[in-house]
Amino acid sequence: MLIISNLREEDGGRYQCIVRRQGVNHKKWPSKSATLNVKVPPTIRQLDKSVYELDEGGSLSLTCKAYGIPSPDFTWTRGNRKPLPSGQGSLLRLTNVNADDRGYYTCVADNQVKPSASVSAEIHVKFAPTCQAVEDHVGQAQNRRLSTKMSCIVAGFPDLIITWMKKGHGGQWREITDNDKYDISVSTSINLKFDEKVTSVTIKNVQANDYAQYKCVAKNRLGECSSEIQVSGMYQCFLALFCR
Repeated sequence: MLIISNLREEDGGRYQCIVRRQGVNHKKWPSKSATLNVKVPPTIRQLDKSVYELDEGGSLSLTCKAYGIPSPDFTWTRGNRKPLPSGQGSLLRLTNVNADDRGYYTCVADNQVKPSASVSAEIHVKFAPTCQAVEDHVGQAQNRRLSTKMSCIVAGFPDLIITWMKKGHGGQWREITDNDKYDISVSTSINLKFDEKVTSVTIKNVQANDYAQYKCVAKNRLGECSSEIQVSGMYQCFLALFCR
């Protein structure tokens, strides 16, 4: 009996058991041969880069390379881990990209020998900002030391400059800043798409002069967007996910 401990890849090959017989020509010794195939889980090479930046209309090809025994199969997935229709095989080709193509892409190498191996790339697409108010109308009673909150979902790449504005009685817009009256924040959430952010402003101790039109503004070198929100004494919420 042959026992191989701590089996390694180099132990694979053809083995032969020979029974020696005294006084018998060695060519006539009985023997039995067997081939040992050592299965090896995949190991995957890193991509050339982990982060890519593309212009809208651009193209990108990513090649996944891995080693294993037997040879692994490749699947490309995106964000939600669902396989991409165009991502079968080691090559992923993106053409004429737009903002919807941005996100995390992962190549999985699998040969049914656990564990599988994977490598990911972060793909940013440059596009002009988009803005969407979570609620187009928020409200709060005045003179009760209560607050109200407004939020916008913004997206764009390269990085955005985000501001909040208030419309005055003369129709002029002026910027509001983070201070004792306003609390301004920018955050992310698992409920948002890649590159999306939530920008919010909380009006503290709502008074009658806080009832006005407000807007979030986002800009980068490719463009600018805004979305308006009315603050009054009436409250109505349209996107329950973000409502308080």
